[in-house]
Amino acid sequence: MKLALPIVCALALLIGVSSAVGQVSRPDFLTGDDLVAAAAGDQRTPQLASGGDMILAVWQDQRSSPILSGQQSGFDLFAARLDAQGMPIDPLPFAVSMAAGTQETPRVAWNGTAWLVAWVGQVSTEFYYTDALLAVRIAADGTLLDSEPIVVMADIGSGTFGDVASDGNGWAVFFTGWSGATAWVYGARIAADGTLVDQTPKGLFSPGGSPYTPYGVSAAWAGNRYLVTWSQWAAGLDDVRGRMFDATLAPQGGAFNLATAGDYEVHPDVASSGNSFFVVWDRYNNCCVGGASAAYGTRVTTAGEVLDGPVGVAIYDTDGYGFQGCEPAVGWDGSQWVASWTAPEVGGLTVKVARISAGGVVLDFNGFSVDPASPRQESSAVVGRPGGGSLVAWQDSRVNVGQAADIHGARLETNGLPTPVGALSLAAPAQVRADAARGPSGGALLAWTSMLSGSTRVLVQGVTAQGLPLGEPLEVATGTKLGNAHVAWNGSLWLVTWDGPGGVSARRVGGDHLPLGAPFLVMPGSINDVAAQGDTFLVTALVPEPNPELVNVRSRRVSASTGAVLDASSVLIGATYATAQTIEAFEGGFLLAWQRHTTHDQPYSSILLRAVSVDNVPGTQLSFTSTSSYNQMPALAAGDGTMLLAWQLGSFFSTNQDVMARLIGPGPTLIGGAITVSAGPRSEQLPSAAWDGSQFVVAWQDVRATQDYLFDLRTDVYAARVTAAGAVLDPDGVPLAVDTVPEAWVAAAPLGLASVLVAWSDFQEFVPYASYRLSSSVIGELSPWIDEGAALAGSGGLPALDGEGLLHAGTAMGLNLTGAAPLAPTTLMLGFTELGAPFMGGVLVPQPDLIVGGLLTDAAGALHLGATWPAGIPSGSSLFLQGWIADPAGPWGMSASNGLQAFTP
Repeated sequence: MKLALPIVCALALLIGVSSAVGQVSRPDFLTGDDLVAAAAGDQRTPQLASGGDMILAVWQDQRSSPILSGQQSGFDLFAARLDAQGMPIDPLPFAVSMAAGTQETPRVAWNGTAWLVAWVGQVSTEFYYTDALLAVRIAADGTLLDSEPIVVMADIGSGTFGDVASDGNGWAVFFTGWSGATAWVYGARIAADGTLVDQTPKGLFSPGGSPYTPYGVSAAWAGNRYLVTWSQWAAGLDDVRGRMFDATLAPQGGAFNLATAGDYEVHPDVASSGNSFFVVWDRYNNCCVGGASAAYGTRVTTAGEVLDGPVGVAIYDTDGYGFQGCEPAVGWDGSQWVASWTAPEVGGLTVKVARISAGGVVLDFNGFSVDPASPRQESSAVVGRPGGGSLVAWQDSRVNVGQAADIHGARLETNGLPTPVGALSLAAPAQVRADAARGPSGGALLAWTSMLSGSTRVLVQGVTAQGLPLGEPLEVATGTKLGNAHVAWNGSLWLVTWDGPGGVSARRVGGDHLPLGAPFLVMPGSINDVAAQGDTFLVTALVPEPNPELVNVRSRRVSASTGAVLDASSVLIGATYATAQTIEAFEGGFLLAWQRHTTHDQPYSSILLRAVSVDNVPGTQLSFTSTSSYNQMPALAAGDGTMLLAWQLGSFFSTNQDVMARLIGPGPTLIGGAITVSAGPRSEQLPSAAWDGSQFVVAWQDVRATQDYLFDLRTDVYAARVTAAGAVLDPDGVPLAVDTVPEAWVAAAPLGLASVLVAWSDFQEFVPYASYRLSSSVIGELSPWIDEGAALAGSGGLPALDGEGLLHAGTAMGLNLTGAAPLAPTTLMLGFTELGAPFMGGVLVPQPDLIVGGLLTDAAGALHLGATWPAGIPSGSSLFLQGWIADPAGPWGMSASNGLQAFTP
């Protein structure tokens, strides 16, 4: 039967609805792979502040650059609210600042209603950048109260940020700087509403000109005044000094000595009990030249009386040689002082703590470890917990000793008993460095590295012809330091390859997306790639020769049917000083492209080509780019009898790179000249390419929107189409993902005969991820029918609604309903947007903009509706449909089909 006239009218109403840009689908994120654990990347320098019944932990965080290749930023700032037991309140930490460049040295204080976090952040200028002293307020519920940071000091210059403290109303920020040749300790107040009270910071103390420079400023509030402390060079040694200030930062008496014991007294930290202070510091050379660090402290009254000076009480002192930098911290737990510091142990470093009574008696001389399980702990902070006891946090590299760290914590009871609470710097896995290869039914397989701290996995995920995920991600391999996953399809299965500590490994994956057999080692080397020709997979990698300065491209075959490695040893196919390579099936064999330098330390490079037979025999080498320029990161895409080679022109260390391309014919031979795919402002990097059946699609990561590109390489994702003749159809590029957070590591693969999947890693700073997640778009001829699910079972099971036709103007289209109750009245719901609301015991998928009744299923419970798709409907326009059937077996006497989305290609 013909589709009812009202439906045709409804389709006509779609004219004028906004459409997608140039046949590009909206980005979709992969689901699954969401286990929360310690985040990938480097997290350092934690700080703690109690507030109400909570604690705020804040730290420097490099999760936006979890791997060295493709740096996206310096450190950012993240924070987590913790309960009185030191456990996270929120599922994941939140970003305090992900501004461009590096954000460092965070400090935090509570004023009774909110926290103030202050730090030093890079801020762009006309010429480069400056280090600014910035701050934001954070509400008790974790909301950032300032959309833009408060600029305390636009350029801190050669000064150093010290501390932030609160008088119970507003805050005061303390730091060092210079006025001409004179060094100063400065202070600036911030009101509770975020107003910068002191637009010009107040000079609090100056010891005179260089080298009498104060540093290591720390401050706290007790009674009715601030105690500000610092280290100061005097008479050939460092002393710790202090001065009192009221809430207006007016001095209350002169500067006074806290520690002048004839040694180097540095890194003071001060805490408040509410009516008194305790100051700790690092003393070294306390026994002899080269003497190790020791931790000392003293009580200080609000009148400025130093009760344990000038030597202080010994908290930690081994009287030995070597380790310097214990950097103690101190807090008040409600009844006693608690100090923490870093101490050397056999094979590592550990954080120790000691209790000091209110009367200044050290209860745990030389301290005890807060978490003996970790061999590498440093940079600690300590704070009293609401209700008693304390919390210690530190940077911990137990899973990667001496390298990337996490933030860990431990709570302490008043009796000193420590209980580790685990990692505080949490995230879902970072999904990075994806590759993609086409598969059956117009779909594709994505492969990528899933990273948590100290743990990497290689995962795969099938996608449909519309680029939508199939099922959940599946694990191919797990271990440490796995990465650079690649994938190729031979017509019946995929081979996934990756780099690991032992070399390049691989595993086969069937057409049903299920891994086959076990992972196996293919060859030594790294920076791998893989391509398929019939039953043969060719795996390539960069392999250092006995002389490690010589790095060649070598290859080895893998049988698709058995998984056997076919060559007795790897074959040299590309020499030498190679730093990047890629392989693709071509002319019944393979084509290799690699980046070659003339010497191991020569920055200039060329792209070379070489055909390799299906028997792994290399052919003639072909070079076509200059060795006097930066030709880097080649990518290949096979077309109909031709190959497109794309590459990055320009060094990663320069401020501009372009994406270039060249067509390659049989032989291989060069066709035409170099093609400029994208020469936009600033940098276009790391291209990937694919053939959609009639043209090439080149995608890349792009810096054009980054205003701070001189010191921040945060990238977006762009793409362009290139015809088989080499014409660039999108000279300005098509933006796929452009925003303030990083998107990087692009992969392109063909889907059907007229579309390409482009995938990339997209940083998602909010719950439930707080890490990089894979996202993708489809460029080209999109399949016009998408199953939205949400069917409601009836007497025939789950009714199914699907569509027919390409939805091109003037062509036939149809709707098929099956699995419904026989001879049942049926209503078709249509809408221009998706509703997804509860209805009649099920889910109403479309917003019901049009309701078409009077339909009837046949004796088999089926219904076919046909019509002609109207002209003039913009590309990318959507219509949502769902059938509702009168059925006594349904919850409310109704059953429903799945929702179906139709959109014009």
